[in-house]
Amino acid sequence: MVAPAALWPAFLGDRAAYAPLRVKVLGPIAACLQHWHIPADRAENLCEVAFALALWIREQKQVSPLAVGISGAQGSGKSTLARLIALILSRACGFRVARLSIDDLYKTRAERRELARTVHPLLLTRGVPGTHDTELGLDVIDALRRATERQATLLPRFDKATDE
Repeated sequence: MVAPAALWPAFLGDRAAYAPLRVKVLGPIAACLQHWHIPADRAENLCEVAFALALWIREQKQVSPLAVGISGAQGSGKSTLARLIALILSRACGFRVARLSIDDLYKTRAERRELARTVHPLLLTRGVPGTHDTELGLDVIDALRRATERQATLLPRFDKATDE
């Protein structure tokens, strides 16, 4: 369910405003939602929010890159929403988009093993405070901020299956 009107700016609820965007990416979005096994009722709400936020982002006029954060509980759909917004902005608006998750900034297994040995055993498990590589995160954000249009910035990706 979308936030109550008092919390949701009126122009973001105007479906006609993002209809042109929707036409450009309907096929790829439908394929993604099906691949991610998103139920139809949830997909509709998710798309409404994604298109509204993509429209808002598109309207922000800046010279420097715009950073947008998405916050929510574990499993609430932050990554899915970010993927949809990135897809809309890149394919329908022609934006260059970088997507970075705090999950991609975990310290290596070897670093966490050493922290567990020298500081506290819980630091072996990713997710607890102290297991993120904050220096890497700041470096990546700074590199994205300074990147030119022709410059590629490598983004870290954490593989939960290998814990690296």
